[in-house]
Amino acid sequence: MRLNKILYLFLNLNILGCADPLSEVFTNYKENKVEIEKAVNYFSEIKPKNLKLYIRFETEGKIDIEINQRDYWDKNTWDTSKIFDQYGQFQKYDINTDDPSFLKALRILKLDKEKVEKLKLNLFKAGCNSISNGFSFSDDVKVGYTRIGYPTHDLYGLDYIVLEREIEDSIVNKITKACNIKAINKYVLVNYAGPAFGSNCFPDKR
Repeated sequence: MRLNKILYLFLNLNILGCADPLSEVFTNYKENKVEIEKAVNYFSEIKPKNLKLYIRFETEGKIDIEINQRDYWDKNTWDTSKIFDQYGQFQKYDINTDDPSFLKALRILKLDKEKVEKLKLNLFKAGCNSISNGFSFSDDVKVGYTRIGYPTHDLYGLDYIVLEREIEDSIVNKITKACNIKAINKYVLVNYAGPAFGSNCFPDKR
């Protein structure tokens, strides 16, 4: 518990002291590449195989969680567990890990609180606070990926997109023509998402 508090304090100090997350997100990857890879590898071990899971660790003890179907458009493939709404979704925000709905979700995901706690610690060590999985990055890049959230001041979002395999230079060049994507290497991208009423482009790519 003490280690958890120290890591949480370190993460928050890192956020408050970060003058420019737009540049720090790249420095963080360079400095914490090994920890980011550990978080990705652990998540790959515990993530659902046929559902999309997003989990974000807010203030200590609070969690945001979303579970979506792998293929929204094909209802024949949906998980029909009672936790899902008519749209095949489960969404809870700012809840405790003892929340009954969260515990039900863990059973569907075949997870437990100990695994969630380990995931949180791995993310905090990597300087990050959220993680999710995806089955295809785009129509052009049919590669599975893990998305890891880098903390910002909530005026915009920054995510590492860690692809399951390297992609060709020509595809990297094509992807990074989009104003919201930059590449760290052939399998790690950084995605920018603007506020509700703002640009979704990196400021230097607008």
